[in-house]
Amino acid sequence: MEIDIKTEKQMACWGLIFVYISGIIAIVILTLSEKSFTKGGDDLFLVIALIILILGTIFYGVSIYRFSKKLNNGAIFTNFLRSLLIFILTVVIIFAIFFIVLTTIMGINTNLWLLANLGPLGAILVWIIGELIIRWIGDILSSLFAKKYLDIFYEYTKEALFRVGGYFIYYGALTGIILIGYLFMVIGWLLVMAAFFKMPNTIKLEKLES
Repeated sequence: MEIDIKTEKQMACWGLIFVYISGIIAIVILTLSEKSFTKGGDDLFLVIALIILILGTIFYGVSIYRFSKKLNNGAIFTNFLRSLLIFILTVVIIFAIFFIVLTTIMGINTNLWLLANLGPLGAILVWIIGELIIRWIGDILSSLFAKKYLDIFYEYTKEALFRVGGYFIYYGALTGIILIGYLFMVIGWLLVMAAFFKMPNTIKLEKLES
């Protein structure tokens, strides 16, 4: 049985392209501007980057869902969803900790007396260490589930870049605590993008997965 997946692969490619474009815009604005959060123009570009990121994530997510349905393999979308939710939860926790530290430094939050007694520099140091550890753990768990559904794509298409990209993403997350790992993750997702470009427009299935 042959299944047409041309639309799904194109959506996945464009989704990842949008995500990378949003990241490039944000990095350029935050790097080149001395006051990125005070200039209206910079804020506008950051908002545009956020919109592009959301659109890219939706495109990619819908493509993965449609792949999962067409291939009759729920594990593809389930693992994608777990990866995405862990990533979102990690970001929420990081911002929550930042908010707690900020309000403590400003004297608004007096409940965490131990954090308050550390002083501004001590509180900021706690946030930095906490952010690094939480992001590291979150990235490892998120990348683990991403690798799982990318391995499934490899099993269907025999496109080696899915498997190689999955390894780069996962082991990049493992070494993310020393920051260099994030470069491997970027390379990994570029390889995944290339894998979607290279995969055939149709997949011949001997037997539909349950």
